[in-house]
Amino acid sequence: MRGCAAALWVCAAAVGGVKLEHAEELVATACRSYSVAWSDDGAYIAGGHDGSRSQCGGAVTLWDTETFSRRVIVPSRATDPTQHRSVTRVSMAQGFLAAGYEYSTNEYAPNDGKVSANIFPDAAVAVPPPEVSIRLARTSLKMDELALSPNGLYLAGLDTSHEYLYILSTADGSELAQATLTGDAAGGDLKRVVWAPNGQTLVTTSVTAKATMWEWDGATLSQRESTKVRGLLSNSFCGGVAFSPDGAQLALGCQDGQLHVYSVSGVTLTELRNVKITSFQVRAVAFSPDAAYIATGEGMVTGTVRLFSAALPDATPLAKESRDKAVRGVAFHPSDAGLLATVARNVDLWRIGGATPRPATAPDTPAPASPAPATSAPSTPSPATSAPSTPAPATPAPATTVPETSAPATPAPQTSAPATAAPATPAPDPQLHRKPQPL
Repeated sequence: MRGCAAALWVCAAAVGGVKLEHAEELVATACRSYSVAWSDDGAYIAGGHDGSRSQCGGAVTLWDTETFSRRVIVPSRATDPTQHRSVTRVSMAQGFLAAGYEYSTNEYAPNDGKVSANIFPDAAVAVPPPEVSIRLARTSLKMDELALSPNGLYLAGLDTSHEYLYILSTADGSELAQATLTGDAAGGDLKRVVWAPNGQTLVTTSVTAKATMWEWDGATLSQRESTKVRGLLSNSFCGGVAFSPDGAQLALGCQDGQLHVYSVSGVTLTELRNVKITSFQVRAVAFSPDAAYIATGEGMVTGTVRLFSAALPDATPLAKESRDKAVRGVAFHPSDAGLLATVARNVDLWRIGGATPRPATAPDTPAPASPAPATSAPSTPSPATSAPSTPAPATPAPATTVPETSAPATPAPQTSAPATAAPATPAPDPQLHRKPQPL
């Protein structure tokens, strides 16, 4: 594993300023990648990759974030073995993984976990995490843009003509609803669809420079208000779309390089602020789980990842990093605001230096952490206590953080002396250190 010294999840945050620290590149293709998604518990990352040329071999890649073992899922080419397709969107929710393919039959994997081999008709599997089983389900629709509902019950998607919005059941892939834009929103291709956190509201963007709100009650899909994106040409669209974790705000990143933030009240959008952040197309947007940050991806040939305060005081990012391909996807870890995944050529993982420390750092913050570098001087009594704990129960604890936390290793014995310190280190961060669960 490259990047952070011992474990990605315990990289030390930078002190005295916010910056993006490149922690890991998850290599999946020699070409480029289009989409990235986390599982709800952060145990898995899925990436969707280019398949426009034979050497790219468009596929979905699923990584276990504890061991970074990798499973490569190659889309079925039963209809035409010579056809190479790109995976344009991946989505994960409640144990489901869905993938939309460019000009292709859509496929998704239910979470029943009954089949662990031959997951797709002509699948290629590399180092599969043994805990994960995937069974193929294929819809009769061709969709290249899709999103799973937060509760995992529904799959919303746009057909490849970009004219219709569909709602499907993830239980059997059956079509539950179909709609097209009407009224003053009609006339332009649909481009993106995203669910709000409540699982009942959706937003689509279209090539009419508009964002349209929809309501889904489990039986009926209803078009609600459409909002014209201020300053955006009428034949343009916003490809970056994200709700804040509480659903109270919506961020749109658009073709003209603008980033817009709206308040959401029911199905009504009210613009709060907008800033011109780049001269290139903003392709992806994401809120951090604590709603403190907004991350964006942009570019045409090469690309840039930018990190902003969600308050967007101006167009100056808190941090930015360049990539050798356009950045087409950004996604924060579902519970760790200091961990960001992006896609350009491959999947990149970033630590946000200067971010609020995670609970895992709490045990290392007591005063002993600072005396540790001062070793014996301030902690004369401490050596005395540490003598009995020479068996170094602390050594197992730092084993997860070996190179970077040798200093905090000393506090560990103090906590560990009374009771087994080894479990104490992983315990504060169960979401990231626990054994991956089946999808």
